[in-house]
Amino acid sequence: MLELNSKKVKNDVHFLGKLKKSSFTQLYKGIRKKEGRILTDDQVKNLPKLADHFLQNEWKLREESSARFLNHIRKKGFLTILEIGCGNGWFSHLLANVNKNRVVGQDINQFELEQAARCFGDENLSFINCTDFNSLPNNSFDLIVFNASIHYFPTPNDLVQVLAEKLTSKGEIHVMDSPIYKTKMSAESAEERTQQYYMAKGFPELSRFYFHHTQSAFLVKKMHYRPSRINKIFGNKNPFQWIQIKV
Repeated sequence: MLELNSKKVKNDVHFLGKLKKSSFTQLYKGIRKKEGRILTDDQVKNLPKLADHFLQNEWKLREESSARFLNHIRKKGFLTILEIGCGNGWFSHLLANVNKNRVVGQDINQFELEQAARCFGDENLSFINCTDFNSLPNNSFDLIVFNASIHYFPTPNDLVQVLAEKLTSKGEIHVMDSPIYKTKMSAESAEERTQQYYMAKGFPELSRFYFHHTQSAFLVKKMHYRPSRINKIFGNKNPFQWIQIKV
């Protein structure tokens, strides 16, 4: 049985370890609001389906990638899973519905975590506000997944070393739905575009928290999905890789 050992619980969100104050959370909330990405509870409960919304095409891609991942874990039987950067909790909820998995969704944005707990809180699904991954219990998770969140972490390999201790003996770490660039030049070009975007939106400081990783930043054990022309022909339009990290 997984024990979170939280020292504080607020609005059904558990707080683990010593929390570090960061300007990121308020900046993130500000940009999400300006972009129209803060959804109602009813909308969140239906994700990844999002009809009659200007973001519906983006969410169709996320529906595609999430279905692919759920099919992967469905074959594995019951799992204890940690999702890092769970946001409003929609994907953690889907993970928990497969084989009644025990799922923990982690983030640092309290406003999204509280929405996640309102929409999806259940006995096999918990949400934690945690900035110190060392405070997570060792040898506890069969699977750790980053879904559209690895780009918020500056050094993936350093992070993987910490998280490897949290895995069970056959545990896996997966990364999906984040841009991973083939070359340093393409990553630098993307970084420049990001800076221009946040500058135009009035949040130039946010570019400090968005990292553009190349393939060389990851020790890949297995490539589960790679975007290609053939995949597009067969209806798989998601532009992001899904990789399993070597631990």
